[in-house]
Amino acid sequence: MIRLAFGIMIAFSGVATAQPGRTVPDRAPPGVVLPHEPETGGEPIPADRIDEEIEARKAAYREWLATSGQGNMIRRVQAKCRELLTGFDVSTLSPDQIVSLLSILMTAGDRTEATLARLDSLTENETVSGLVAMTTAASIRAYAQRTQPDLIQLRAMLNHPAVDKAVEEGRVTTLFMALGVCAPSMLQDMKDKLVALSMHLNPGTLDAERAMSLGRYWRAVDVGLPEGDPAREVVRGRIASALRVVAANEPDRDIVSALKDQAAMIDGAFARGELLDHPAPEIEFMWTSDPDGPKKLSDLKGKVVVVDFWATWCGPCVRSFPWIASLVDHYKGYDVVVLGVTTPQGRHHAADGTVTKTGQDREQEFALMARFIEDKQITWPIVFTEHAVWTAYGVKSIPHIVIIDAEGVVRYRELHPMTGEHEEHGMINGLLKEAGLAHPDD
Repeated sequence: MIRLAFGIMIAFSGVATAQPGRTVPDRAPPGVVLPHEPETGGEPIPADRIDEEIEARKAAYREWLATSGQGNMIRRVQAKCRELLTGFDVSTLSPDQIVSLLSILMTAGDRTEATLARLDSLTENETVSGLVAMTTAASIRAYAQRTQPDLIQLRAMLNHPAVDKAVEEGRVTTLFMALGVCAPSMLQDMKDKLVALSMHLNPGTLDAERAMSLGRYWRAVDVGLPEGDPAREVVRGRIASALRVVAANEPDRDIVSALKDQAAMIDGAFARGELLDHPAPEIEFMWTSDPDGPKKLSDLKGKVVVVDFWATWCGPCVRSFPWIASLVDHYKGYDVVVLGVTTPQGRHHAADGTVTKTGQDREQEFALMARFIEDKQITWPIVFTEHAVWTAYGVKSIPHIVIIDAEGVVRYRELHPMTGEHEEHGMINGLLKEAGLAHPDD
């Protein structure tokens, strides 16, 4: 729910890519529109208070999402968004104000036509505001009406006289959203323009919400530039650097986590193809069941490390515990460490099946984990780390085992705990032999 509260607009970018001018029939719109007549409702908001009120409504929306239950969620979220739009007349809003309200407007679903009419009336302006109007209209049509930008629209965006200035000023949210849903063939035609945008990225003008749209920019570059093109790595580095700078200056730890995760998806070891047979990405422990033990993965260098990515809600993970316990017993007294790695989930599934929603309270989740370890008689260290670590290791489903050699190099990945005792022992013994360390077969 935390990620939903922060990134609901970014979730719209999961839309499948269609051919220009065609619709995508295989997915419902991100905000399912229920029958409702558009209305402003309430007293109009004075012009000099609109920006302040937008921020207040967005904060109220995040708070409501973070504390709301899951039942009948689509209808309740839509109703809440319509309530939060009370007093706003979209025909008077600026393009930037519409962008700021976009997640609420899109989810409400009853202001789409009015919003598009307002934006279309402003797109002829050759200023940054005109570009924002153009890209916001294109984004709304892509996500709400399932119509992707065509090549003429893409060229208009990338050749706009204010596009470089817009990127420098950080007014990129809907530009990158629109680029992110363009067809690969069109992006390939405009690859030089895509690369040029990165030269104008300025982390100092990006807040967290704007920075999250960088993932859509990378998607456009990723499909627009061929593998092996040196410009790919240049742009990748610029985007990831901007994300990390914004994360370093962001006070909210959950938003920091989301930004780091975005950076890892773009520039992590797995994303770069530099995981297997490369130095293992660092795993820093935000909590460990062994407080007197190591604080990060690199502290274990010199030992073979078996990393088990898991979570309490994952049935196959929990069912694999007997096999992991057997592995721990088999290598007791040898230079092998089994490390259970999880990440804050916002909820905890106890040994007896009880589910506790922990939300943003990490300390509560840590305390519940300590009890879980005792109840399940877990004999190997369990640690919490940022979700970005999972992304860096290419963990897309769990359980997921990674084996790291004594030099700190990833040698095996994407294994299941129940791969097979003989096979796992062979892998681990082979790494012990390479390092000149004792193993059970000696």
